[in-house]
Amino acid sequence: MTDLFDRFRVIDVDTHLTEPPDVWTARMPASLHDVIPHIERQDGRDIWMADGNFIGAPGYYSMAGWDGVLPTSVPATYDDIAPSMYDAAARVELLDEQGIDAQVLYPNVGGFGNGYFTTLSDRKLALACVEAYNDFLTDWCSEAPTVWSR
Repeated sequence: MTDLFDRFRVIDVDTHLTEPPDVWTARMPASLHDVIPHIERQDGRDIWMADGNFIGAPGYYSMAGWDGVLPTSVPATYDDIAPSMYDAAARVELLDEQGIDAQVLYPNVGGFGNGYFTTLSDRKLALACVEAYNDFLTDWCSEAPTVWSR
């Protein structure tokens, strides 16, 4: 019997993208570093902070390849997170290994955690944060552009 992945193109429709630590800091002025989402290491853990507020922890979004169980055992730092979670080239390599042709990506901080952006009274800053995320996502997807044909 032919393997299902050999007979059909596979699209993973529920995949999360762990934002790299520099999504916003690499795309926005350094003067905004403390206000925009950025990674801080506190008590041996990488956490997302913005304007002095905790907005998430990448380890909780990055369980693929981790030998642990939520909520007691999660990757503490980016060093513990599988690169395919936050690095486009590593993700493409993993997809090729697994026979997956495409993914529908769901953001974590930039999407499900974007409540932070809605709390900003400075709407221009909120828009700049979303635009920086969109620019990052364009860069991410350019790693392996795909043209689907019929």
